[in-house]
Amino acid sequence: MQEKDLRKEGYLNQLEAAKYLGIGLSTIKKYKKVFDDFPKPFRLSSTAVFFKKSELDEWMEKRRLNGA
Repeated sequence: MQEKDLRKEGYLNQLEAAKYLGIGLSTIKKYKKVFDDFPKPFRLSSTAVFFKKSELDEWMEKRRLNGA
C-alpha cells in the first residue's frame, strides 16, 4: 500500500493527525502510550505512521461523551 492509497481511504499522517486533534506531535506520541483506547496507527514504514481519521473522530467523541 502506498501513501496516496492511504489518503484516499481517509488516513492522516502522524503530524496531520496531531494538528487535526489540536495537539502537538509529542502529545500524540504520548497519547499512544497513555490511552489504551487511542486508535492504533498503521505503519507504512518505520517512519511513516498513519491514523484513520474516522477512528480519531470516534475516539474524540467517546472522550467527549465521557466528559474527558
